[in-house]
This record gives sequence, structure tokens and C-alpha cells, in this order.
Amino acid sequence: MAAAGARTRLVRLKEDLAELDGLVIPGGESTTMTMLMQRMGLYDSVRQAVRDGLPTLGTCAGMILLAERISDGLPDQPGFGILDIAVRRNGYGRQVDSFEADLELAGDERPRGHRPARGRPGRSPAGLGHGARLPPGAER
Repeated sequence: MAAAGARTRLVRLKEDLAELDGLVIPGGESTTMTMLMQRMGLYDSVRQAVRDGLPTLGTCAGMILLAERISDGLPDQPGFGILDIAVRRNGYGRQVDSFEADLELAGDERPRGHRPARGRPGRSPAGLGHGARLPPGAER
């Protein structure tokens, strides 16, 4: 964000929400993020700021927090219930399923004996659908 010219700051206390132009809720562990926000008194303030129209980008765990419908979360796991989408937290496997492997890349023309590309497929939520209030930005 800073490289694009945006002024950034961390939000650690509800007072840090004052005078923001936007909010990014990053990837991470959504359950832990929720518990920490609740413990620090941030949860309700962040949810209200977003509901009041603060432009917000949620990636990975941030998308889970913004979603109205969360499947495979903890039974009492709250979300902000703001974005009219359904997500599955562990859409591409659980943490215990994480792995690292050599990757075969399309168009890879490296010489023989060259080290293969290594990858760690990310665990991420899967979008399961959207409601009528959120028209798709693109169709397949």
C-alpha cells in the first residue's frame, strides 16, 4: 500500500480507526483475529466502522470476517456479517494438510538439472456463493 502512495498505519486500538480512508483486513487465522479483536475491544468498533461505510478490503481471513455466512467455523465463531457471501474457512484443506512440493510450471523451459520451483499451496477460504445484494463482477 505504501509503495502505491497510500499512508498506512496499524489499527491496534479502537482509537486508531479515527480518520481512516480505508481498512485492509489481511490474511491470517480468522478465529485468532476475532479473539484478539474481541480481547482488545476492537471487534465491535471495526464491525461498526465497516457497516458505516469505511471502504474495506478483506483478503483470506479478512474475507471470512466480512462474510455473512461462514461454514466450517467454530460453532460460536462470529463474523461481521457485512458482505453478502458464503465462505468455507478451510476451502482448500486444513493446516495439517499443508505441504511443500516441487512444481511443474507451464512454459517452464529451464535447462536440465536446474532446481525445480518449490511451492507451498496456500490454505485459503473458498467462496461458496453470493446473495442477491452482491451482483457478480464477472461470470464464467
